[in-house]
Amino acid sequence: GGMRYRAVNICDFPLEIEFEGGQPGPSALINPTGSLWEPLDECVLPRFATAVRVRIPGGSLSEPLLLGRDGAAVLVPDGGSAAEIVTPDTSHRLLLLAPLLRVHNETSLPIRTRFHDSAQHEVLMLHVPQTAACDGALLGFEASELEETTGGTFEGSVSGRGPTHPARNDDAAGLLALPPNGFGAVPGAAFAGRRRGAGGAGNLCAWLSVQLMDAATDSSEPLEIAATRGPQVASCGQQWNLVVEPRICPKAAIATTIVLRAPLVILNALPVGELIVGFAPNTVPATEEWQEAVVQPLSRLSLYSFAGLVEEVGLRIRIKLGMTGLWSDAVCFEGSSFAVTPHAAASNQTVQLRKDEDGAAAGAVLEVCGRREVRISSPCWFVDRSGLSTPLCLEVLCGGKSLPSAAGVTLLPANGLEESCELLLRSACSRFTARSLPAPTSWSTLSWSTPC
Repeated sequence: GGMRYRAVNICDFPLEIEFEGGQPGPSALINPTGSLWEPLDECVLPRFATAVRVRIPGGSLSEPLLLGRDGAAVLVPDGGSAAEIVTPDTSHRLLLLAPLLRVHNETSLPIRTRFHDSAQHEVLMLHVPQTAACDGALLGFEASELEETTGGTFEGSVSGRGPTHPARNDDAAGLLALPPNGFGAVPGAAFAGRRRGAGGAGNLCAWLSVQLMDAATDSSEPLEIAATRGPQVASCGQQWNLVVEPRICPKAAIATTIVLRAPLVILNALPVGELIVGFAPNTVPATEEWQEAVVQPLSRLSLYSFAGLVEEVGLRIRIKLGMTGLWSDAVCFEGSSFAVTPHAAASNQTVQLRKDEDGAAAGAVLEVCGRREVRISSPCWFVDRSGLSTPLCLEVLCGGKSLPSAAGVTLLPANGLEESCELLLRSACSRFTARSLPAPTSWSTLSWSTPC
């Protein structure tokens, strides 16, 4: 019933660990594991160990690493690697053994990376074993937070599902293959030294290029990666762009994780109909053609065709419900709206949505809710829980016109808690009974008098 312990080693060499703080015992040799973690319970629990030291076999031991301190890390002497304690969940802790530079694929696409020399940027023909990457879920990165939900599509993909080739490393070509939520090691042989003017083990740098696992996509230009390097755009073709940037850490870290992300993500919190999103950088003239994408209800979609860093170029966006809906007014978000700063105020704008030319306008809020993420929601809903069965149904009108609705959920006007609406009961004999209501706040009880 106590805390369990595991070890994952994504270095390309074994590491030896010794346990401290309890009864003396033998050391353990952790070979490269990939996702096939090694249990440490027999070494930790019976001996009441509280810390470990790590070394390359035959080398010097590291400083003690406390097993009970989440986020603790130490350097492995002469190894270009570090040992860290992570707590993926409340049932166990994990000892992560990894190089000082790592890559995490936060997209929903399988990606391959190549490493380059710092001078000519030629591809390094390195040996990259299968154990150089592991599932990010082992480290507490939940795939459900990164991948599009059911019904979402990979915008820009001809098939609508994106590349589906299996993610496997190619030793001969020096490739590091990362499936969605894959966490991989930058080989020590790819380190290009330290960035000029930067100090500390976390400021090692390397050069890499990325490519989607699809023969139809190109490999990006080589990019320098380091803790002190800002976000960059890796272009893998006209419709495929990725953002490459170091993960922001709240405190100084020993190691650096480079994350691969989508340039823009749309979170559709509307429960009705398909949402069509028109988008473009704010720097593009308004007269030029919009890019468009379809986002299913209550889902998220990564827009890989967005060009540039949205925090630099800004975003121009408009939306409509389905093919027959009317486009909302275009709204603009400045690049500064997407900047991640302490106590940053939320940036949001309200637009009107109509299901067709004869429909009433419902309110929708477009909100910047995270770095490169825009959430689209409705401030007021009407949910039909009357239990009426077909052919009886309830319908909400505004000014005698229908509001957008689906499956018993109706989107209300932006000021739906103040604006008067009408509640309509449709009967089998096509006769109607309507009741005028001042606001949804008074909809708690209804008294109907209907001839049907």
